Amino acid sequence: MGRGEAMGEPGAITLDKPNKKAFVLWKPTLWDYICKFILSESFAWAVQNAVGVLFTVLFSVVWRMTFTLACVSSALYGAGAQVLSLDRTVGGRLFGGTIFVGCMLSGGVTGGAISSLAWVAHGSSKGLYHYFEEGLESPLLQNLTIVQDFEKEELRTILGQGISFVESTTTQTVARELPEFLDNFNEDIFNALGSLFPRINNAYWALLIVFFAIVSLPFAVARAHQNLKVGILMAIATLFMGSQVVFATLTPVLGIRQYWTQIVSGYIKVALVNCGAMCCTALLFFVKSSHDSVRIQMSQVLKDTGSLLSRIASNVNKQELDHKGGKQFFTEDQNQTVYEVVMDEVKALAEDSVLDEEGKQKDTNKFDEEENVFFVPMPSVHSGFEIRGNCQAIEDSLAICLFETPLPEITSHVGARRADFVDILEGLRTMLSTVCCMERIHMNASQELVSGGDLDPLTTVLAELAAIVLNMSHVLSDMDLWKPCKGEKVSWKPQGKEFWNTMQQKLVKFSDQTIDTINLKVSSKSASSQNDAMLLVLNCYSLIQDIKGCEFQVCKALDISVDAIDESENKPEAESRGLKEKIFSNAYLPSIIIHGLLLSGAAVYGLVIMSCIKLIKGSKLVLSSGKDRLELLRDRHVQFAFKYWLGLSLTIMSIVLILWKEKFSSENQLQNAYDLTYFFFVWQPIYFWITAAICIQFQVEAAAFRAVLRTTMTAIGGTLGWFTMMNGRLANNAVFIGGITALFNGFCALASPIKEFRYSLFLATFTFNAVVVCQYFGCCDVAGETNIYGGKVLSTLLGSVYSILVSWCILPYYTSTRMLDIEHDVLKDGLSLLKQLHEQNEQEVLQAKDEVTPQCKSQLSLKAVTDAVDIPITAVHKELELNIVDKRQFLLLTWTLLPTPKIVPLLKGRLEAIGVFLREAIKLNSTPLWSSERNKDKVNSLLSEIKEDVERALEASEVVVAECKVTMDATSRRTLNNARVNLASKVGALGKARAKLRESFIKWDERHRQDKWSDIELKLLARSQLLIYTLREINVIGLLLSETEATLDRDRWLSWAASWFGRRPF
Repeated sequence: MGRGEAMGEPGAITLDKPNKKAFVLWKPTLWDYICKFILSESFAWAVQNAVGVLFTVLFSVVWRMTFTLACVSSALYGAGAQVLSLDRTVGGRLFGGTIFVGCMLSGGVTGGAISSLAWVAHGSSKGLYHYFEEGLESPLLQNLTIVQDFEKEELRTILGQGISFVESTTTQTVARELPEFLDNFNEDIFNALGSLFPRINNAYWALLIVFFAIVSLPFAVARAHQNLKVGILMAIATLFMGSQVVFATLTPVLGIRQYWTQIVSGYIKVALVNCGAMCCTALLFFVKSSHDSVRIQMSQVLKDTGSLLSRIASNVNKQELDHKGGKQFFTEDQNQTVYEVVMDEVKALAEDSVLDEEGKQKDTNKFDEEENVFFVPMPSVHSGFEIRGNCQAIEDSLAICLFETPLPEITSHVGARRADFVDILEGLRTMLSTVCCMERIHMNASQELVSGGDLDPLTTVLAELAAIVLNMSHVLSDMDLWKPCKGEKVSWKPQGKEFWNTMQQKLVKFSDQTIDTINLKVSSKSASSQNDAMLLVLNCYSLIQDIKGCEFQVCKALDISVDAIDESENKPEAESRGLKEKIFSNAYLPSIIIHGLLLSGAAVYGLVIMSCIKLIKGSKLVLSSGKDRLELLRDRHVQFAFKYWLGLSLTIMSIVLILWKEKFSSENQLQNAYDLTYFFFVWQPIYFWITAAICIQFQVEAAAFRAVLRTTMTAIGGTLGWFTMMNGRLANNAVFIGGITALFNGFCALASPIKEFRYSLFLATFTFNAVVVCQYFGCCDVAGETNIYGGKVLSTLLGSVYSILVSWCILPYYTSTRMLDIEHDVLKDGLSLLKQLHEQNEQEVLQAKDEVTPQCKSQLSLKAVTDAVDIPITAVHKELELNIVDKRQFLLLTWTLLPTPKIVPLLKGRLEAIGVFLREAIKLNSTPLWSSERNKDKVNSLLSEIKEDVERALEASEVVVAECKVTMDATSRRTLNNARVNLASKVGALGKARAKLRESFIKWDERHRQDKWSDIELKLLARSQLLIYTLREINVIGLLLSETEATLDRDRWLSWAASWFGRRPF
């Protein structure tokens, strides 16, 4: 009988009945689920958004707090809470609030100035409202001539018609004829009064169009900025500027004074109310600090890195056990040529990429599941490239930290310096680059090293490094309530200088004992060049330096004493820092300065001034030589600036022309005022403008993504709002209005932790709030009006269609094309860095042989790889995130809309590998690992034998990169097929060049295998191995473009619509 049965537990595990259901020691109750929900991010989002929208509703339902356009505050709150605030941290909320105020004070005031200038230029400053406001004191009504003429002629005639009607009408006919008479009588009075007011000069409408077109040009240039955050800032400023111009069409009715006091100032009040709502929700309910988020995210990255290092150490140890057990590693066909081995390796990597739907490269250094001898399955760990991808979230959180002051009431880490965490992030990326390289090579390397002796020292070093990384992860995440999380009171202490010296000596001793006895023969039977062993040892040395530097940065950020660490290796030179670096190293100044620039609108005005300078310089290029002009006109950002400016100018022109020619063309000014205001507030052209300003995007897919979601979610939110206001009594109840808006916004916010859903949720709440609050009796006096809903939906639909047509038909640029352009630039720049590294290799070898003097040419730095590879790859990731509809939304026409082009993530993984190999090659320059005496003759022999083959392989790679560009730019099926055929031939040529290079290593190694290895020689071999790996990745990219169906993912003008149904052009 099992123990569980003896104890009377029917669900317990028994020794003699292993299949019996496991006993559950603890089962969560309903209260546990409730507590878990209350502590979840979804509930925090819901409470903050519900309270925030309730704060804005108060300005519509509380009489003493109301103002013109108060209902807009509730409508725009969703934009600030879901989209502009980036996340729900204090820094994110403050950014969402300040950007509202700053853009209104800059773009909104600029729009008001444009409208005022156009109104004043036409010769009058009064609207119809002024005459009624002044009453009998109006100079117009005091004009005796007009009044006398009106009394003698028109009024007498109208009254005479009334007397004649009364005299000629009997009691039987009055019920039938009186309504018609009253209609005609009122119309006559209305026409007579309308003729008293002066007609608005047509010049006003024309000037409104012209002035906007002129002023919006620098705004459009700034909107096309390469920096995404700058583009968003200018898009909001342009949106507010155009909104004031659209509202300026009411100036003939309101007059210039009412326009500024009610419309422009009303929008400023709307921005201030939203800013107040953001501040209240961020500081009073479920407070979350962006500084704390950075620490938690860094802790998770360190934890994943430590787990991966531990797994690598386990793999190396298992290789040694397998070797002692007599297991054979290399089982390739003996009859294969070197070229066949090279191309089989490339094809295997390409197939792994194609099989991975997410575009993530598979780990080719895994054990077979059948060989797992552990009783408990080893937990899954993230790959190095996946962990590197998580660093992007840290960078986003660090950007939000700029808007949050680390005060005690906000963050656990009071006085946190953002600059210190930026240094930690850079150290993490450098460390992860080494880990990614080790992950790729450690299986082959350990197979080589086992023939040279015991691997326990290497396994021990890796395990100790993993433990140190995991300890750093723990100290960063340790932010318990009422417990200090920085300074001397933190229990964690860094490793001392003696520890790091011991680690390095242990690794040096292991390498000296192992490398001299290892069989480094380059065999055609192996899947690599058999130089992975020395590369792994060099990676271990680099990893020690990376972790040591990362630990120093963590200590610096947490104010922990670093006396035991050699600070001279890590401490930056304070004297060399400029004013900008000194400001950003302060904990409080950056957020104060940035909030000041945003709130005052100075940031927007500064960008506009810079855009004006660009326009002047660009005009000079246009008037210069044809080559410069052509290069300027082909710039995609210049094209988008023109498209954005043209699209918005046409939008304003269309709205103004409709209101001018169709609604303000009568001789009766009162009739014009009635038609204008009715059309404006019922059909709401302002929504047409808002949709166009938001949905005209850099890429066609981005415009379609926003336009489709905007239409569908506007219809959904508007419909729900209309049904909510069907009951007239509830529609005029202030408590109901506040409660239903808070409830709906809170319910929608439950899905806000999923970043991809926030844009859709914002659109739904935006329309719902606008329909509900604008129908409240105290706001717009249109309770139960159907048009308040239909006008919003129709204007939004027309704006969406217009935005798609502008983005699609005017200089179209597709997301797949943009991402492939970025990836080709990465490929080209990576190859350029590879050539420079090869030149440095030659210079170092010749310097070691004392044949040349050192040159002053600057050495490559890790920043060069970051600029050439990491930043562009991050841009590709952003494009995939922003412009592809998330399939989980399952909305009408969206879940199958615009599938991700498969070729983009396929190439993205290979390009990330190129960046890793380049980083490691650069880091080898500063690795003083081996100290054996140089064998100058042998080094020179290696250089002379492989130099021509390396150059030949680089030339072949350059040809492949050029052909890749042709294939990426193919515009038709015939052109694409021809490009693929040409690329396939170049890929084969590159494979032959790589095989020839490997054969050269084989011949050289057979002659010098028994010689003693020197330090410069080992570094040269390791760099050569990294060079071979980089060339291999280029080979794989060429193969993917030439032989996979993913190459067909292209978008062009006529074939783009096919992608809406999940199909591609060819």
